[in-house]
Amino acid sequence: MRLESIRLCFYVSSPGLIIFFTILQMVAGALRIIQLLTPEQYNSSYTNATKPSALYASDQVKAAFIIDWFACIFAALTGCYIALLFITIPCCCCAVICIDGSKPERQQKYFNSLWKLNVANSRFITLSCNCPWYKARPQLRFHVRLAIMTISAVLHIICIILYATDRKTGAVSIIAAGSSGFSFIFVMLIIGLDYFQYRIWWHYRPDGVDRKGFCCCAREESDSRHERFLPSPLAAKYRDPHEIGNQPCAYSANGNCPNLSLQHIAIFHAYDSMPQHRYDNGIHTMYFGFHQTSSVAALSIAREGFRSSTAGLLMLGHGVYFARSFAGTDPKARHKGALICAEVRMGNVLPVVYDTLHTVSNSDAWHQTHDTVYYYHRNEQCDEFCVKDPKQVLKWIIIMDDDKIRRYGLDKAFENTLCKCI
Repeated sequence: MRLESIRLCFYVSSPGLIIFFTILQMVAGALRIIQLLTPEQYNSSYTNATKPSALYASDQVKAAFIIDWFACIFAALTGCYIALLFITIPCCCCAVICIDGSKPERQQKYFNSLWKLNVANSRFITLSCNCPWYKARPQLRFHVRLAIMTISAVLHIICIILYATDRKTGAVSIIAAGSSGFSFIFVMLIIGLDYFQYRIWWHYRPDGVDRKGFCCCAREESDSRHERFLPSPLAAKYRDPHEIGNQPCAYSANGNCPNLSLQHIAIFHAYDSMPQHRYDNGIHTMYFGFHQTSSVAALSIAREGFRSSTAGLLMLGHGVYFARSFAGTDPKARHKGALICAEVRMGNVLPVVYDTLHTVSNSDAWHQTHDTVYYYHRNEQCDEFCVKDPKQVLKWIIIMDDDKIRRYGLDKAFENTLCKCI
């Protein structure tokens, strides 16, 4: 529990830490500029004199300085933006107090608006904007930042080598190499924080998951068919299909999404559209099924796999039940809190319609001759099917909507700010 509290605190404070390390990187770069541009003082036997600055005394240092400038450009721009905020925000506050000094309710409204801008500013400075195509792609957000930071780290390494190996400027270039080394450390710390944020999203672990080991990267103890947990804000239900990058997939001529990977289906087709056309016994050997249950039951499924339903009123008889989408599970699910997208081996399928449901209901007699019962509903979006053996469920992804999501603020991560998608 203590480790979880530390992880939560670290995640909440990580944007601030990224900004802090970026500012330190900018300060170290500014000190290098001052050092390299300052002429060196020395005493001769006749008078005090100066040598040219290290930047003009060595072509190697000059090349290192140019590369250094490109390596620190992101930190420099960030620092300028933060300095601008420190100047404009107090001025705006003073102006509001002077203009609306006798109207405290208007002052409070304005100050609340400024406070809400903190989220937008934090996203902008850390390049974690709320662009629509990021909503289902935390990997893309991480890859963009990783690419920028990796380029900066490589350029810093080149600078360190060039500064440290220069023989014309002596101690000045050695100090510049050390300062560039500090900047490199800050870049690596930022990369580490980015990776930590990425793991919180893409390697989500709900409360109650047992782990093999004690480190934060330890794998949870789970069934080999369980692929991963995903936090619910990544699911299609919370995205606008009219936004750029989130439009529905262009279906193939046979009515299937061209990308039939389980992860893609769980994120892009769980709610808003069917990933495959209606089940056809002559075409589909594998089929995607959607299941809804409680958070506690989902953790049990992740550890031990599915179990057949054998008690209560069972329309398709004994077995494991699936619908064609999560929307199809809503009216019938007995428990809610977790959504499961699974790839299912259909085997020998017994098709039924409304008039023949009585032949399979509350029974396992069909297990003797078939592997699956598929119910063709009058409304095809309400189709469902039942498999007799949990081993027919080949792999699955579980989308969680538990309290941890709200503790970490993941449920608000994709909400637009006053600056819209930033």
